Amino acid sequence: MKIFLLFSLAFLVYAEVPDCPNGYLKFDHTKTRVVFPSDGNLQIFPDNYVCQLQITVPLGYFATLTIDVESANPGNSAPVKVIDQTNQAEDIFRATAERFYLVSQGGSINLSTGDSKTQFRVIIEWKQLLFLGDPTATVINFVANLYELTQQFTEIQALVYPKDWTGELSMDASKGKSLVQTWAQAYQREPAIIQGVLNINGNGSLAVYANLSLPILVNPIATYDASNTGNQLPQQVYGPASSYLLTGGKSKITLSNDKNKLEQTKNFGRTGYFASQNFGTPDRIQDFEFGLTGVANSTTRTIFHLDFITMYFKGDEDYLTIAVFEDGAQVTERN
Repeated sequence: MKIFLLFSLAFLVYAEVPDCPNGYLKFDHTKTRVVFPSDGNLQIFPDNYVCQLQITVPLGYFATLTIDVESANPGNSAPVKVIDQTNQAEDIFRATAERFYLVSQGGSINLSTGDSKTQFRVIIEWKQLLFLGDPTATVINFVANLYELTQQFTEIQALVYPKDWTGELSMDASKGKSLVQTWAQAYQREPAIIQGVLNINGNGSLAVYANLSLPILVNPIATYDASNTGNQLPQQVYGPASSYLLTGGKSKITLSNDKNKLEQTKNFGRTGYFASQNFGTPDRIQDFEFGLTGVANSTTRTIFHLDFITMYFKGDEDYLTIAVFEDGAQVTERN
């Protein structure tokens, strides 16, 4: 009797990946399309391969990253991490043609394979931002997804808030104007969209704009001397979008969409503004919802004084309600 044994052998074929001198490789828009390491089938990277792929994005462009990742033994540490221009990072254990987007100034992909037997490929494509309408019709051109572009800005950054996020951004307006645009969204049981600035440290003048004032950047909610904000912060902004424009200096600003931090009153003498999400525009919807907390652990009662600068009521649809809470229980309400 003859016995035939059928068997197969599996081999791991490692890719001939480029060397990574000094721990990083740089890619820029001089090529419209870059594939790393190569087209075709995914190939396995060597163990303990560590490299940062630095992707620069010039003003007026955005970059699309199409990423594929497979790991035979990923462990607890992601072999791939994408970092955007605001230093927000996303760990990737597995991906199939997953897309990421970078705007000016760019970001990076950090590779650290360990012994995970990682297969990886990224396709990088740079494209120009497209204007909505005639770019010669206005001083400031309004582009898709709330990105604005003019020659007067030397720096533009965009921030899409994760849930309850607080972080610091650096702004450099020493050679022109620096613009930060933010976008927030509502989460379950939190229908009101609140975001804002917690701290400013540096120099220059920082103007804060609400929602639909973005296309023309007029009528700021507040303007701050970055070197002396006193008790003016935190400052809340109601609505999904806001802009922060720095002129004449360098500053670090701490932004947040954590309501608890934005409502907190740390010291007596705090000042600030409440403004509707369409402040500065003729939009008929001018709603807002804000909260303030008293000074914590103080034996002195916190008293807030409200001064109404501009408020027009027409018909039964317009109203203002002020409610007061103590220890989580409502004690009074005024309409």
